Amino acid sequence: MDVIYIQDQEIDHYNGQFYHSKSEHFFSRFLAGLNENDTLTVYTGIINRNCAQEVAKYKDVTNPRITYKQVPEFRNPKNLLAINRLMKRVLKDADFCYLRSGIAASFASTICLKKHIPYMAVVNEDIFRNTIAHSRLLVRLSAYPLSYYTHRMVREANYACYVTQDYLQSNYPCKGKSLGCSDIEFLDINELSLTKRLNKIQKQEGTIVLGTVGSVDTELKGQDTIIKALAKLKAEGFTNYIFQMVGTGKPNRLRNLAAELGIANQIEFLGEFKHDDVQKWFETIDIYVHPSRSEGLPRTILEAMTKAVPCICSSVGGIPELIDGDSLFTYDGTEIDTLVNIIKGFSKDKMEFEVKINFERSKNYEPKLLEQKRTVFFAQAINEFRKK
Repeated sequence: MDVIYIQDQEIDHYNGQFYHSKSEHFFSRFLAGLNENDTLTVYTGIINRNCAQEVAKYKDVTNPRITYKQVPEFRNPKNLLAINRLMKRVLKDADFCYLRSGIAASFASTICLKKHIPYMAVVNEDIFRNTIAHSRLLVRLSAYPLSYYTHRMVREANYACYVTQDYLQSNYPCKGKSLGCSDIEFLDINELSLTKRLNKIQKQEGTIVLGTVGSVDTELKGQDTIIKALAKLKAEGFTNYIFQMVGTGKPNRLRNLAAELGIANQIEFLGEFKHDDVQKWFETIDIYVHPSRSEGLPRTILEAMTKAVPCICSSVGGIPELIDGDSLFTYDGTEIDTLVNIIKGFSKDKMEFEVKINFERSKNYEPKLLEQKRTVFFAQAINEFRKK
């Protein structure tokens, strides 16, 4: 059986090995239901790196049972025809496909529907919100056609796997069989984390450290919203907040904004961390903030919840499935004022209440249970369409 997985997102390649920024098991999950005579070929963006240091923080996804093939860079409009031609060629002999929302998957789904090739839609983001809020005009212009093809891809899929329980399902419904299952693969759920956090809250005095994880060179992650909120807090006389940002990218835009608003001394750019270092960092901050303008179900929020960190987040995507409404703000023109009020309202009692709820809720996302559900679902899809 020839199984194809298709995505736009890039992985890294160095010295014959392939690397993923999040998980060493990201692609091996799609081996579920396959036997030793079956093949899994992953078509993805590939970035060739020149030295080991460039991939040192990433996870090795090299697997003798998985073949990786390159998809042309999807951000270049000149490559669209090449991507379409590639999809026609690689799907010629495919028995089943996994299609992760994006441009290549949109082309692939059109071919699959025409040739009656069964497929599973992998739905991990609200692709319309992601593109319509982008800083580049060309990307924003692609939002409507990409949304149309993504809706069709998911709607007509034989199977669909969502990372949310409700949000993406309601926005991108599927007529076939579906599963809501977060793709998080590591959660350190330990009662000691809750005990340590409650002690930290009780001892908290003076400076309050807010922190977030996400690329600092895209407006989608919303760090500018936190910076503007801190400026408003400073104007009201509250200057005891520090905002730490972990993530890749050039911070010039955000650094200039902080300087313009007079709070440069309250902003810290920490750069990219290894996953283990992020877990340690969670224990040092007082509040985790996740101000994204578009999301699926953010793994970093779940990881912060397991460390019993109080969370303040935007209400986009599946975030309301994780965080209660009084700790959420909406991008409706009032977000700065709402965010300021939420931050000021995070008293010690409020923090203790929130972390207890969040920590208990994180147990619903225990990775082994999720993996079992996902494996059964993927194997069911493969076995249904395996040629007798």
